Amino acid sequence: NVAVQLGEMLKTHGDGGKADEDRGESVSGQCSFFGCVGDDDFGTVLRRRLRDARVEDCMLAPEGGVGTGVCIVLSGPEDRAFVTQVGATGHLSTSHLSKVFTILESDKTSSLSLHVSGFFSCAALRPQLASFLQRVRAEASKLSKKVTISFDTNCDASEQWDSHVIECLNECDVFLPNEGEARGISK
Repeated sequence: NVAVQLGEMLKTHGDGGKADEDRGESVSGQCSFFGCVGDDDFGTVLRRRLRDARVEDCMLAPEGGVGTGVCIVLSGPEDRAFVTQVGATGHLSTSHLSKVFTILESDKTSSLSLHVSGFFSCAALRPQLASFLQRVRAEASKLSKKVTISFDTNCDASEQWDSHVIECLNECDVFLPNEGEARGISK
């Protein structure tokens, strides 16, 4: 555990999709974050940030001692680049999301806003996500509850752009790509 100080230009943020959830907590109702983190210092920091923001921590640590994923953002005046080590995030699957149905079935829940981010970083989730979203919609309909699904893929480092994205888009109400992602997906 070594902390390296590179000056004011480098800042550590436990953000990404989690920051969206932090901000979402200020809206009325319960906010939960689902993901995978390692049993390490980064995972501890992320869990603490969730707790401090009063966001329900639904993160799990995958077996095998996989570390928490890390992304370094290199930001310039006109562009940015990401250097990512996916880590535990790559193990996220629909089996980690079963509590979504518990939340939906709760008497306290009249509607559900489900935001999916980091799609291309979640290799285990990609082939399962569209059918999971279909099941969420079906359950909400059965319970006469409203569900809104938003989707942010992130960049596909392989530049293939086809890993079940279209099937997922069919289940989404709001799609939030940046310009490069939209271009890649629309090929």
